[in-house]
Amino acid sequence: MKRLLTLSLLFFVIWLNADAQRINEICQSAFMRNPDSLYIKNLKNYLGFRMSVFQKGSAFSISDSKSESELQYSCADTSLAVSFGAGYRWLSLGFGFSLGLLNRHRAGRKFDYSTQMHLRAFTIKLQGNIYSGYYLKNATNILNDLPENEKYVRKDIKTKLLRLSTDYYFNYTQYSRKALTSQGQMQLRTAGSALAGVIFNYDMAIGDSSFVPQNVDTQKFGYKGDISKVRNMFIGPEGGYAISVVLPKQWFLNAQMIGGVAYNRHLVQYKERSDKLYEGANLFLQAEGAAGYNGMLWFASISANIFAIQSAMNSDESNINTINTLFQATIAYRFKIENDYSVGELLSAKRQEWRAHRANKKQ
Repeated sequence: MKRLLTLSLLFFVIWLNADAQRINEICQSAFMRNPDSLYIKNLKNYLGFRMSVFQKGSAFSISDSKSESELQYSCADTSLAVSFGAGYRWLSLGFGFSLGLLNRHRAGRKFDYSTQMHLRAFTIKLQGNIYSGYYLKNATNILNDLPENEKYVRKDIKTKLLRLSTDYYFNYTQYSRKALTSQGQMQLRTAGSALAGVIFNYDMAIGDSSFVPQNVDTQKFGYKGDISKVRNMFIGPEGGYAISVVLPKQWFLNAQMIGGVAYNRHLVQYKERSDKLYEGANLFLQAEGAAGYNGMLWFASISANIFAIQSAMNSDESNINTINTLFQATIAYRFKIENDYSVGELLSAKRQEWRAHRANKKQ
């Protein structure tokens, strides 16, 4: 019996080792292939500095299924923001601030956080924001007794967003996402790639009173619900396609489309009634386009990104949709590092240079 157990354990170890080697070979083949040098040029010995000017927007709408009309709320803070950053190999850091901070009387406020990691085959994106202060875009068409050219502003309305996604680019040896976002590579030839991944999204909108104004024209918007808070959460697969078209003299065009259907939990809270939880399918779509120049030293681009979510339909009440937008212009310059430093070695070398400079200055 002991011999049988020993032989069984031995065969199990041999099988496990062989299976681990096979799994490792599969992973090496799928995720560890080097970029095709005919399509992608690595800029691992270049330290890049960049500046971006961008505008982020947020909007949500409440549609009435009976009158087929909607209330269109948009973030009141439309000010531009500026960010500065640096990137070397896999490390990219940056910070930014809104120019709206200079305006004490602005109707809305924004807090944004976003980061991206670009591995060899994967892209991981994290985004979060808190916006307060919204105005009704179609107020003149849907409200009674509103003076002409006057905005209907709701400073009490606040939205929150947390979104995490990861995507695998199947043709990562020929298509470079880094060339567009972190400036760590150059796309030499036109290439595209299918992509697939997973997304988690949590967003909410809350107000001190109902989103539906008291003076709404009931003939144009029939729903008179007292919705004061909406929470939406979904998780599910996503897929799409990205392409980069390389033009003469290192100019480029880039486009990406991602979409999916996810499981959705949609909670609606009311002032005068009990809350309702809706579960079902959730549609989402992200479209992105960019154009620019990517040379050995200089990089410049303009881009636009739109993310739209359609929540589960409530046949007896309303449908709530959200849209997030980003318009951005970026310029970057790369400095060549003569020695083949790793990220840690580069930081250590710069720290030693700074210490030597301080020591010389004291003398």
